[in-house]
Amino acid sequence: MSTFSEVERKFLVNDKLELSKIEKRKSILQGYLLRATDGSARIRIENRLNVERAWLVIKQIVDSMTNNEVVIELPIDEAKNILNNNCSKPFISKTRYSFIDGKVKWEIDEFHEHKKGLILAEVELQHLPINERNITLPEWIEKEVTGDFEYYNANM
Repeated sequence: MSTFSEVERKFLVNDKLELSKIEKRKSILQGYLLRATDGSARIRIENRLNVERAWLVIKQIVDSMTNNEVVIELPIDEAKNILNNNCSKPFISKTRYSFIDGKVKWEIDEFHEHKKGLILAEVELQHLPINERNITLPEWIEKEVTGDFEYYNANM
Protein backbone atom coordinates (compact mmCIF):
# COMPACT_ATOMS: atom_id res chain seq x y z
CA MET A 1 0.00 0.00 0.00
CA SER A 2 1.22 3.49 -0.77
CA THR A 3 -0.17 6.88 0.17
CA PHE A 4 0.88 10.07 -1.56
CA SER A 5 -0.16 13.50 -2.76
CA GLU A 6 -0.10 14.33 -6.45
CA VAL A 7 -0.04 17.77 -8.00
CA GLU A 8 -0.99 17.78 -11.65
CA ARG A 9 -2.29 19.93 -14.44
CA LYS A 10 -4.46 18.55 -17.24
CA PHE A 11 -4.71 19.64 -20.88
CA LEU A 12 -6.53 18.82 -24.11
CA VAL A 13 -4.12 17.68 -26.83
CA ASN A 14 -4.29 18.82 -30.45
CA ASP A 15 -3.23 16.84 -33.53
CA LYS A 16 0.42 18.05 -33.43
CA LEU A 17 1.43 15.28 -31.01
CA GLU A 18 2.41 12.08 -32.80
CA LEU A 19 1.44 9.31 -30.39
CA SER A 20 2.91 6.61 -32.64
CA LYS A 21 6.41 7.95 -31.90
CA ILE A 22 6.05 7.51 -28.11
CA GLU A 23 7.46 4.12 -27.15
CA LYS A 24 6.45 3.86 -23.49
CA ARG A 25 2.78 2.88 -23.34
CA LYS A 26 0.30 0.69 -21.50
CA SER A 27 -3.38 -0.10 -21.76
CA ILE A 28 -5.64 0.79 -18.85
CA LEU A 29 -9.12 -0.41 -17.95
CA GLN A 30 -10.74 1.12 -14.91
CA GLY A 31 -14.10 1.10 -13.24
CA TYR A 32 -15.50 3.07 -10.34
CA LEU A 33 -16.82 1.71 -7.07
CA LEU A 34 -17.56 5.21 -5.79
CA ARG A 35 -17.80 8.61 -7.46
CA ALA A 36 -18.25 11.70 -5.30
CA THR A 37 -17.59 15.42 -5.66
CA ASP A 38 -14.62 15.17 -3.30
CA GLY A 39 -13.09 11.89 -4.50
CA SER A 40 -13.49 8.40 -5.86
CA ALA A 41 -12.62 4.73 -5.43
CA ARG A 42 -11.69 2.76 -8.52
CA ILE A 43 -10.25 -0.50 -9.74
CA ARG A 44 -7.50 -0.06 -12.33
CA ILE A 45 -6.04 -2.86 -14.46
CA GLU A 46 -2.93 -2.07 -16.48
CA ASN A 47 -1.35 -4.14 -19.21
CA ARG A 48 2.20 -3.27 -20.23
CA LEU A 49 4.17 -5.66 -22.43
CA ASN A 50 1.55 -8.38 -21.77
CA VAL A 51 1.99 -8.16 -17.98
CA GLU A 52 -1.19 -7.31 -16.10
CA ARG A 53 -1.22 -5.56 -12.72
CA ALA A 54 -4.16 -4.17 -10.77
CA TRP A 55 -4.88 -1.69 -8.00
CA LEU A 56 -7.60 -0.29 -5.82
CA VAL A 57 -7.11 3.49 -5.87
CA ILE A 58 -8.87 5.78 -3.40
CA LYS A 59 -8.59 9.43 -4.42
CA GLN A 60 -9.46 12.48 -2.33
CA ILE A 61 -9.65 15.81 -4.15
CA VAL A 62 -7.86 18.51 -2.17
CA ASP A 63 -8.10 21.33 -4.74
CA SER A 64 -8.15 21.72 -8.55
CA MET A 65 -4.51 20.54 -8.89
CA THR A 66 -3.94 18.37 -5.80
CA ASN A 67 -5.19 14.91 -4.85
CA ASN A 68 -4.38 12.56 -2.01
CA GLU A 69 -4.28 8.92 -3.09
CA VAL A 70 -4.14 5.55 -1.41
CA VAL A 71 -3.04 2.77 -3.78
CA ILE A 72 -3.36 -0.91 -2.90
CA GLU A 73 -2.11 -3.56 -5.33
CA LEU A 74 -4.58 -6.41 -5.88
CA PRO A 75 -4.27 -9.89 -7.36
CA ILE A 76 -5.34 -9.60 -11.00
CA ASP A 77 -8.16 -12.18 -10.71
CA GLU A 78 -9.61 -10.41 -7.68
CA ALA A 79 -9.44 -7.04 -9.45
CA LYS A 80 -11.21 -8.40 -12.54
CA ASN A 81 -13.92 -9.90 -10.35
CA ILE A 82 -14.50 -6.60 -8.53
CA LEU A 83 -14.40 -4.64 -11.79
CA ASN A 84 -16.96 -6.86 -13.50
CA ASN A 85 -19.31 -7.34 -10.54
CA ASN A 86 -19.11 -4.13 -8.50
CA CYS A 87 -18.07 -1.21 -10.72
CA SER A 88 -20.44 1.03 -12.61
CA LYS A 89 -20.38 1.01 -16.40
CA PRO A 90 -19.19 2.18 -18.80
CA PHE A 91 -15.59 1.45 -17.85
CA ILE A 92 -12.79 3.80 -18.85
CA SER A 93 -10.60 2.26 -21.55
CA LYS A 94 -7.48 4.13 -22.62
CA THR A 95 -3.89 3.88 -23.74
CA ARG A 96 -1.42 5.81 -21.60
CA TYR A 97 1.75 7.11 -23.21
CA SER A 98 4.45 8.60 -20.99
CA PHE A 99 7.70 10.45 -21.51
CA ILE A 100 9.95 12.96 -19.82
CA ASP A 101 10.61 16.34 -21.42
CA GLY A 102 13.38 18.07 -19.49
CA LYS A 103 12.30 17.93 -15.84
CA VAL A 104 8.63 17.38 -16.68
CA LYS A 105 6.94 13.97 -16.81
CA TRP A 106 4.03 13.87 -19.26
CA GLU A 107 1.29 11.23 -19.32
CA ILE A 108 -0.92 11.26 -22.41
CA ASP A 109 -4.24 9.38 -22.26
CA GLU A 110 -5.85 8.35 -25.54
CA PHE A 111 -9.39 7.27 -24.70
CA HIS A 112 -11.26 4.47 -26.46
CA GLU A 113 -14.84 3.21 -26.76
CA HIS A 114 -17.39 5.77 -25.51
CA LYS A 115 -14.74 8.54 -25.26
CA LYS A 116 -12.93 7.68 -28.51
CA GLY A 117 -11.12 10.69 -29.93
CA LEU A 118 -10.46 12.36 -26.58
CA ILE A 119 -6.77 12.84 -25.81
CA LEU A 120 -5.71 14.38 -22.50
CA ALA A 121 -2.24 15.23 -21.21
CA GLU A 122 -1.32 15.39 -17.56
CA VAL A 123 1.86 16.85 -16.19
CA GLU A 124 2.92 15.81 -12.71
CA LEU A 125 4.40 18.65 -10.71
CA GLN A 126 4.85 17.27 -7.19
CA HIS A 127 8.47 16.39 -7.92
CA LEU A 128 9.33 19.94 -8.97
CA PRO A 129 10.14 22.80 -6.60
CA ILE A 130 7.21 25.23 -6.33
CA ASN A 131 9.13 27.93 -8.24
CA GLU A 132 9.50 25.55 -11.25
CA ARG A 133 5.83 24.50 -11.53
CA ASN A 134 4.92 27.21 -14.05
CA ILE A 135 6.02 25.20 -17.10
CA THR A 136 6.31 26.16 -20.76
CA LEU A 137 3.62 24.33 -22.70
CA PRO A 138 4.50 22.45 -25.89
CA GLU A 139 2.78 23.26 -29.21
CA TRP A 140 0.63 20.13 -28.99
CA ILE A 141 -1.35 21.49 -26.03
CA GLU A 142 -4.76 22.79 -27.13
CA LYS A 143 -6.00 24.23 -23.82
CA GLU A 144 -5.80 23.68 -20.07
CA VAL A 145 -8.68 21.82 -18.41
CA THR A 146 -7.25 21.51 -14.89
CA GLY A 147 -10.11 21.55 -12.40
CA ASP A 148 -12.77 21.08 -15.10
CA PHE A 149 -14.96 18.26 -13.73
CA GLU A 150 -15.97 17.24 -17.26
CA TYR A 151 -12.44 15.87 -17.78
CA TYR A 152 -12.14 13.91 -14.52
CA ASN A 153 -12.07 10.20 -15.37
CA ALA A 154 -14.63 9.57 -12.61
CA ASN A 155 -17.13 11.77 -14.51
CA MET A 156 -16.70 10.15 -17.92
